Amino acid sequence: MEQTEKHYHLLKYGSIFYRLTQAYFNERLKDTGIGAGQQYFLDRIARCPGIAVTKLAQTAVFDNGTSARAVKKLADEGYVTIVPDECDGRVKRLYATEKAEPVVALIREMKREWRVRITEGFSEADKEAASALLKRLCDNAMEAMNHEPGGINE
Repeated sequence: MEQTEKHYHLLKYGSIFYRLTQAYFNERLKDTGIGAGQQYFLDRIARCPGIAVTKLAQTAVFDNGTSARAVKKLADEGYVTIVPDECDGRVKRLYATEKAEPVVALIREMKREWRVRITEGFSEADKEAASALLKRLCDNAMEAMNHEPGGINE
């Protein structure tokens, strides 16, 4: 009899977790004009004033098209200004506007509250272990994509 690999449902639970997180973020952001898809970008731009669009995409493994759409939405909502680089006009620098400040504060509070809710009942060691295991999964996925035909670095 052929032995089968034990099935751990990692993809199933990862997908469920992602969808529930997105739904929570969308609910909390509903009055801001942006959603879960743009919140990461606005928070990162606020943390790194003058970040280039291409660097922004690289920070969390987004493709350039996804980043460009998110930045356009943020600019259209008045949360981000796009400024050509002084030395290289092809490079676009991003800055959070004054209008973005309360939204950035909401994003940070929303993320903090979500972390507290999803780790309820976890010890500090549990939180560290969960984070380390998720990072290893991401590292392994990145490694797989970098070496497979059609991977993200090709």
